[in-house]
Amino acid sequence: MTYAEFMLAHFKPFSAEKPLVNEGETIETTYKNYSFDPFSCNIMANWETINECEDARDAEQIHKRAQITKYSHIMKHTLQSVLDDDQEIDIEKCSQENSIKDLQLIMRLQLLEN
Repeated sequence: MTYAEFMLAHFKPFSAEKPLVNEGETIETTYKNYSFDPFSCNIMANWETINECEDARDAEQIHKRAQITKYSHIMKHTLQSVLDDDQEIDIEKCSQENSIKDLQLIMRLQLLEN
């Protein structure tokens, strides 16, 4: 559903006898030619503002996740460049609990930096 179709469906009265879009017209033409009342325009502006806020929030979350995972990519590339194919890392010798605590600490510090 397009923006024009969505707005028309919410604010332009229609029925089986009176279609939303007249025959021979496009949704865009109907949208451009329809006179929305001030109340409808106010609601449309509010919806646009809400969507802009949600988009900004989503972009910020993506940015934070990218910053957090950036260091794991750096570590992966560093390990790949340092280790030969024949070498292995003994994960059993690592403390999983300490690794999780270290990761949580790094993530908190990165969030504070932003």
